[in-house]
Amino acid sequence: MEESRIELKKEAQPIDIRKRQQLLTDTVAGGMLGGYMEPGFPFYFIDKQLLFWLGYSTQEEYVEDIEGMVENGIHPEDRGYVSKNVEEQLAVGSRYMVDYRMKKQDGSYIWVHDVGEITTDGDGREAIISVCYDISKEKEHNDLLENLLDGLEASVALYRVEKDTVLTLLKASNDVMQMMNFTDEEYWEICKDDAMDFVYAPDRDVVRKTIRRVVREDIVVTEHFRLYNKKGGVTWTTTAMSKFGNENGRPVVRVVFMPISIQNELQLQVLDSNYMSVYVIDEDTYELYYANNTAREQFDIEGTGIAGKSCYDLFYKKESPCKNCWRNLKETNSSMTWEKDSKIYDIEVEKRSWNGRNILIVYGRDITKQYQMQKEAKKNQRRMRQSWEMMEIACAFAGIYVLTYDTVTKTAYVGKTAQQAFGLPEVVKNFPESILYDSVIQPEYLKEYKNQFEKLRAGVKETEMEFQARLSDGNLHWIRLSGHQVSTTEGENQTAVATAQIIDTEKAMEARVETARQKAQKSSDAMFYFIINVTRNEVV
Repeated sequence: MEESRIELKKEAQPIDIRKRQQLLTDTVAGGMLGGYMEPGFPFYFIDKQLLFWLGYSTQEEYVEDIEGMVENGIHPEDRGYVSKNVEEQLAVGSRYMVDYRMKKQDGSYIWVHDVGEITTDGDGREAIISVCYDISKEKEHNDLLENLLDGLEASVALYRVEKDTVLTLLKASNDVMQMMNFTDEEYWEICKDDAMDFVYAPDRDVVRKTIRRVVREDIVVTEHFRLYNKKGGVTWTTTAMSKFGNENGRPVVRVVFMPISIQNELQLQVLDSNYMSVYVIDEDTYELYYANNTAREQFDIEGTGIAGKSCYDLFYKKESPCKNCWRNLKETNSSMTWEKDSKIYDIEVEKRSWNGRNILIVYGRDITKQYQMQKEAKKNQRRMRQSWEMMEIACAFAGIYVLTYDTVTKTAYVGKTAQQAFGLPEVVKNFPESILYDSVIQPEYLKEYKNQFEKLRAGVKETEMEFQARLSDGNLHWIRLSGHQVSTTEGENQTAVATAQIIDTEKAMEARVETARQKAQKSSDAMFYFIINVTRNEVV
């Protein structure tokens, strides 16, 4: 280093070396080292703490090893870098900071963070006093992090942080430019004054706060924000920000731009091709953050330029929020039916907190066809109800009682006239077992009555039996029971219709016919006997 190239901006101040040395010895892994402001930095002094960390027993042993020049204790690959950085920083002040590898007695090296300041010795000779911290573990951690990031194929950029978090671009991988569709020249041109110009304006305060925290606390922070792209829209990015040393006395921040994973890309593709519209709205500002292709088609949104636009502007071309705003759905996972352009949508809104923002995720499903089918089904149900009522009236007029039987749940739905005649409720569960012990059906017919409904449950198309039952009028009647399976639209038999009809007249007629038949039979037998006997007498 040429002494003539160093211009001191402040007058060198004497320092209390013993106090600093004692404080350093008691608190940190490292020590103090001094070298004169002359080429090669001739040795000035070294404290016991640093001698210990470097593995030397005495000062003489250390001086002999570095041949009296502090620069010889720096790794050969780092000497030019250290000399340049120290020179540039001292050109604008009396202090510097630099990281480099320092030689140990066994020939190995440790990483140190060197904070130096100009002073003078007792003879007025200018020197640098350095406070050196052992940062080997931190450096190893950073190296592991670098290898990990390299494996992720991430895009990386280095920015020097100026006053008020103005960012000066120092270095950027090609992937950073490509991510926003800019060429190298275009990217550097935009960044020449402040790289913060690339950040979407509403997100800049968030980015500035993050950078201040990274520099102040020296930690890695993950942040999500938007960058302007060449198409005029914005690109969401996930970044990992960390401090990366200093340059010219100002902190350097490394920003790793994480690429979208294959899984996330697949999820976005699925969202875009989904029949359901999905969009994300800022609950506080109404700004639209995201809309999939279905939502864009639903609201005739062209292109990708949705950043900074409100939902009521894009969706309805209005200047203020709508009266039926989805924000009014206060409960999580609330839903509503919404009509637009002769179409019916089922809207569900989910509230979440994302990246420090209150957002609404709105899911819209076109249910126009389903809604029309439901309306038609209700009409059919009304028609069926009317048909059922008409059938009941006709059956009642003809003296027929009707019930429907769900063969799966074993539930009977009894018509009004049957309810009155048999004394049954409208709905009978566990049918027919639940009524077999009633005094209505005569005991000798109970087993066969149960068997009729077992057949219907087993899939038999038609069944029939006759039995006697005591009805609500208190009289004993003959009943003919008929069961018929009804096929559903899927072709599965799960519903049956059972009809019951009083057949007392038929039974009485059958009885009279039987009586007449028996009388006729007796008369026939008597005539046959008479003929036989007459014949015998004639023969004799």
